[in-house]
Amino acid sequence: MNHIEQLWNKMATAYDAFTSGKNAYRDTIEWPCIQSMLPDIKGKSVIDLGCGSGRYTFLLEDAKPRKLTGVDISDEMLRIAREKAQSRGSMARFVKGDLHDFVPEDQYDVVFSSTLSHYIVDLFPLFANIYDMLTYKGICIISVVNPIYSAHITKVSQGEAAPHADSFIQPWYNGDEELEELLSYSYHHTFSDYINAIIHNGLTILEMQEPLHSESANTDGSVREIPSYLIIKLQKN
Repeated sequence: MNHIEQLWNKMATAYDAFTSGKNAYRDTIEWPCIQSMLPDIKGKSVIDLGCGSGRYTFLLEDAKPRKLTGVDISDEMLRIAREKAQSRGSMARFVKGDLHDFVPEDQYDVVFSSTLSHYIVDLFPLFANIYDMLTYKGICIISVVNPIYSAHITKVSQGEAAPHADSFIQPWYNGDEELEELLSYSYHHTFSDYINAIIHNGLTILEMQEPLHSESANTDGSVREIPSYLIIKLQKN
């Protein structure tokens, strides 16, 4: 994991720019759907797993939670997030953690995560950790790269040192030559991978959504019909 941490430290500025760009998928497709699925988080405790530079952490803060924590493996991502928090006068606290074994100080009413799971080979420990983080009847909103979408992404060739048969280049990669040697692997997970990991770890699925590109998006019709995201609402019972 030290290697992955180093890579994300080098990619942090480029990733922050990508997710903050005009008409970014996060703003036009993902976030409106997430908003429609979020419970009322006013006065609740919320944790953002894989928070990166804090983009969604600050959006969640607009709903006035009582406590807000962002977790990421990258020191550089956290540095950017903390700088933004200071300039905004944010109450959000950002802590370093590897989500394979991260244990928060407290449980949370709401666990949130956006496009984290495709960086993790085994989903079972991830959902086990989410279960442990949630309070009783707590809600998790997790947004993942849609299995239909990742199935269409070109896989890493077998001649390369891919750590997993379903490895592929990160979906946000835009061909920047300066980043080409830095990219860490991503992993394709099927719908059954997600469902089985969720069920095995005692979580209940309340809702699932697959938001599509809008008709006005600058994409051809075939792309608009392939959902980029799968957004799942879970509860701990």
